[in-house]
Amino acid sequence: MKKNRIILLCCILILLIGCSDQSEEHQDQATSTIELSTNTTEQPTATEIVLTNTPEPDVNTSEESKGNYISSKDNAYMVFIPAGDFEMGSSLDEVYSLIELCVEEGGFDSTDSCENIYNAELPQHTVYLDDYWIDKYEVTNSMFAAFLNDIGWRPYQSEPYYVWADKMPKLFIHFTGDSWQADEGYEDDPIWLVHWQGANDYCEWAGRRLPTEAEWEKAARGDDGRIYPWGEEEPTCDLVKTLNCETPHYFHVAVDQLPEGASPYGVFNMLGNVGEWVFDWYDNNYYSYSPHENPQGPETGEFRVVRGDQDIVLFNPRIPYRNYFFIDNFTRSLYGFRCAMSNAQ
Repeated sequence: MKKNRIILLCCILILLIGCSDQSEEHQDQATSTIELSTNTTEQPTATEIVLTNTPEPDVNTSEESKGNYISSKDNAYMVFIPAGDFEMGSSLDEVYSLIELCVEEGGFDSTDSCENIYNAELPQHTVYLDDYWIDKYEVTNSMFAAFLNDIGWRPYQSEPYYVWADKMPKLFIHFTGDSWQADEGYEDDPIWLVHWQGANDYCEWAGRRLPTEAEWEKAARGDDGRIYPWGEEEPTCDLVKTLNCETPHYFHVAVDQLPEGASPYGVFNMLGNVGEWVFDWYDNNYYSYSPHENPQGPETGEFRVVRGDQDIVLFNPRIPYRNYFFIDNFTRSLYGFRCAMSNAQ
């Protein structure tokens, strides 16, 4: 029997990052329920954060699309996702095919490990979501640096999800002089190596929140059950940034690149580039008991869900693929994030 999935992932992470494991202190856990509808509050205006190569959004204020919204806190472009049903997860036939391919490609002695990976996408089920907003782009290095500067954080303070920041060789923000700055040329790349708590804190600071797993999946696939944000065409480097696509900037492209790979709602890089933290705790069997309306994940757990990541066995990014990672004892994740907002928030 091959090593289980968590050990395999941790080994890959350690080799990629080139640093030793560190034990981190336990973080206070966020509440397991988010408010999907809150009173409207005016957000303070912060230092302007602008993607250097991002075109102005096409604002459409019609009732049908609601257009784009620009956050007053961090100038993030947001896309409106209308209320309604969509199909979440994968069909039984799709999962059987994935397990068969996983055993063949992964070299496993039995189907157990592959079943553990892909059965998490079962059963395929209909989910209803209220309308909401989601960031059009992943949070960038420059945006995260501005967040750290605004809250007055400094390296080597007590919270582990910030302590590590200037120690990591592949992190593209650094504490220079008396402030955090994105490395030159990497300002518009997605922030990564972020602990779940750091992602959650950023979204709260920005007046938003992490999307639920269901919100993430609907924004990626729309309501027609597609496997990829762009449709059914097999992934290419013109559509998605994967480990097989060579780019000048390590694993990433700028968050406003690859427009042909955008989702039906115009959300960029929902697959590849970086895996993205979402709000939910992870449970392999959650789909079997999740509510029909506005699911928010299990009440508690050991791991948080990551979506949009490359399959750790087949290396093929697919919308239904569910990954997960530690939240309090291994901060050196490869993950980034984007934020969401309830319509009344």
